[in-house]
This record gives sequence, C-alpha cells and structure tokens, in this order.
Amino acid sequence: MTEYHCFGCKAYFEVDPELSPPAKCPQCGCENVAKVKYLTGPGWLEHMKQTTLWKVGGTAAGLAIGGTIAFFRRPTLLGEGLPFDVVITRGATLDAARKTVQAIAVAQNSFNYVLTGAIIGAVVGFLAVVLYILLKPKEAQPA
Repeated sequence: MTEYHCFGCKAYFEVDPELSPPAKCPQCGCENVAKVKYLTGPGWLEHMKQTTLWKVGGTAAGLAIGGTIAFFRRPTLLGEGLPFDVVITRGATLDAARKTVQAIAVAQNSFNYVLTGAIIGAVVGFLAVVLYILLKPKEAQPA
C-alpha cells in the first residue's frame, strides 16, 4: 500500500500501488493530494537515524581532518613549530625561557589557524554528507 496525504483535510490514506494514483481525497473530495515520502510510516524513523548519524560522522571527520591539516600548516617560530600543548593553550604553557612576546603571538596565531581549519573542515564534512544524501541514486522500487 502507498500512503497519500490530503492537504485540504490533512488526512492520510492508503491506496493500492497497482491502482492509479488517487485523483481525490476519499474523505473530503479535495484534489490536492500527494504521495507521502518519509513523513510517516515504517521507514521514516530509521531513515532519520541513519542520515543524522551520517551527518554527525561527516562533521566529526571533517573537524579532525581540518584541524590536523591546519596544525601541520601553522606558523612557526624561527623555523620551528610550537608543541601541541602550547598551541592549544595559546601560549599559556610556555616555559619561562621561551615566553617572549613573539612566541606568545605565534602560539595565539597557531591556535587561530587550528581552530579555523577545524571549523572549515567540519562545515565541508557536513556539506559533503548532505550532498551525498541528496544526490545518491534512488533505490529501485520492487515490481
């Protein structure tokens, strides 16, 4: 059975798929009816869980990849990259010997690079999953 929705009386009704689509709602006679897709029914909840999981996974993967790439492309201090803990704390964990204005500025700049790369990566990962979901070929209906 195929489920249809009437926009006039807001009713849902089923029609045998071997018959032609209904021209009118059986309850109110309205001609404004449409086939229901993922609004209700047995596959709706599973579809939402699956696509949400894909979106979260794509966003997390993009976040990690973008942050990692940005960490390796960050600014250096005299040709030498600052350690991860110094970058993440924006220079707060620099030892007294290396705590200069220039080192703190490079640490803050490096953190900004990593944060920006992670955000851009998360957005790209999310959009890639959304585009995949929207553009993937539809499954063939059984005959």
